[in-house]
Amino acid sequence: VLLIDGLNTFIRSFSVNPSLNEDGSHVGGLVGFMKSIRFAINKFKPTRCVIIFDGKNGSKPRQKIFSLYKGGRKVRSRLNRNVDWNLAPHDEQQSMKLQLGRLVEYLEHLPLTLLAYDNLEADDVISYVSNVTLKDSKSTIMSTDKDFLQLVDDRV
Repeated sequence: VLLIDGLNTFIRSFSVNPSLNEDGSHVGGLVGFMKSIRFAINKFKPTRCVIIFDGKNGSKPRQKIFSLYKGGRKVRSRLNRNVDWNLAPHDEQQSMKLQLGRLVEYLEHLPLTLLAYDNLEADDVISYVSNVTLKDSKSTIMSTDKDFLQLVDDRV
């Protein structure tokens, strides 16, 4: 089973993929995400693919416990320094929001499973699925989040 950290993969794609549509709008998040999952599916040949996104208010429970949780993160995450999309920060956030919404619509038409649970981050759901739901199965986690390294064993 291939478990994909949805928001992690989307933000990475949005930040580095300079693809534009015919109107000149940045669509790198969409294009990069789809290419990334195609690559992973071709490489790992999973029997099932599950894409997990942060749920609504996913970080809130941890922020209630520790107010500085994710507090030092920058809102803008563009990494591709060779491309200037000439977007103001607000427009960049709007583009990200529109692309993410459209991505979810596209993914709903593919033979894979989408998961997002209110008040839970994707990390928590991926950890639970890999350790509890799939405890007797092999799984692969696709994410650049180093927190997942603690889950690596002979099954994950």
